[in-house]
Amino acid sequence: MNIKNIKLEELSTEELEALKTEIERLLKERANANKNAYEIEVSITADPRKWKPYIAKLVIDSNTAKLVREFYELPRTYGKHSITIFGKIQAKDGDVIEIREGGSWQNEYRYAYIVKGGKLVKICDHRDSKCYSNIVKYLLGELEENNLIKKTSEIPLE
Repeated sequence: MNIKNIKLEELSTEELEALKTEIERLLKERANANKNAYEIEVSITADPRKWKPYIAKLVIDSNTAKLVREFYELPRTYGKHSITIFGKIQAKDGDVIEIREGGSWQNEYRYAYIVKGGKLVKICDHRDSKCYSNIVKYLLGELEENNLIKKTSEIPLE
């Protein structure tokens, strides 16, 4: 919406009041949405010859209902055999974050975390398809956070 296309002078007082009320409501909603956001400090170092590290928020694509990664753009530093990503990410309680911490020639070290009280709580390893299906159910609203953590805590992590 382009505010310049609206001719405010031509609106009636009632229409201006309704517009003002709607704007105030939207601003309050946006302020509340960011109210519970945390800045979480992260730093991950890995060998880029194996798997490059990343941090991404897991979300559901509204068109396909599939799990999608929204990658955080963080600074990177490069060494001879290492890459480090570091910085602060914005996340709210209940957000699911995936972190690839590197790997070896045959393994990838990728884990899912949930944000609780501004901390990252590990829920599972990427190799556990049942856990990732529970994450999809949680993000779709079919599974509560407590049940997600309870179900995944029953699965032993290495």
